[in-house]
Amino acid sequence: PNMLRISYPRRKNKKDLEPDVPTVDVPQGWGKFLDVVRVDFVCPAEHTLLGEKFDCEIRIYVIQKAGRGVPVITLLAKVGKFNNHLQEALDEFQKV
Repeated sequence: PNMLRISYPRRKNKKDLEPDVPTVDVPQGWGKFLDVVRVDFVCPAEHTLLGEKFDCEIRIYVIQKAGRGVPVITLLAKVGKFNNHLQEALDEFQKV
């Protein structure tokens, strides 16, 4: 497989503090901080930017409180300096 998915539990309502999940700050009136539902790492990346290919694509899925759908933030990445947090995720991926 070429995709690693990290899923997070959902809060029952927006006032709940638990479970404590990652959030993103989306501007322009989208609703302050939105909960992250899952993060997908896809290697190699499925998308390009101006024709340039990337080593990995990171998709962050968030829940929109106002019912506007599920926004996805996509990051295109190249292999570079060692990252402990990413290595932990990759180590878990290798166990699959």
